[in-house]
Amino acid sequence: MAIIRKASAKDNYTKIDNFVARDENINDYSFRLYVFMAGFKNGFQLNDMYIAKALGWSRDKVTRGKRTLVEADLILVDKVDRSTYFLYIGTSKVSATNVKFHWNKLEVNPEDETPIEYKQEKLEYDGV
Repeated sequence: MAIIRKASAKDNYTKIDNFVARDENINDYSFRLYVFMAGFKNGFQLNDMYIAKALGWSRDKVTRGKRTLVEADLILVDKVDRSTYFLYIGTSKVSATNVKFHWNKLEVNPEDETPIEYKQEKLEYDGV
């Protein structure tokens, strides 16, 4: 299960960076996967099976798409335990690695250990 963490959490739309949309190193299905994952709120929990079913893909295709996005530093997968990981989602200006380093606190519901709220510091651009 992945717990989403990204630079900005908007409720009603997903803003996609033009540089990401035009990046020739990202194939079409990886781009679609990026848009799909970026559309969730911070703290949303999902897994590869959920993604595969929602997009009508095989789990292998989801894995290949994630690998492409990791290589582009648009996502970063940080394993917490055997079945849980954080999925940091970046942009062309704020890399996934930078998103990870700026998260400072995860508040957890003591009853079932599910995320309640994420607090983050203001992110600085990686350049450009």
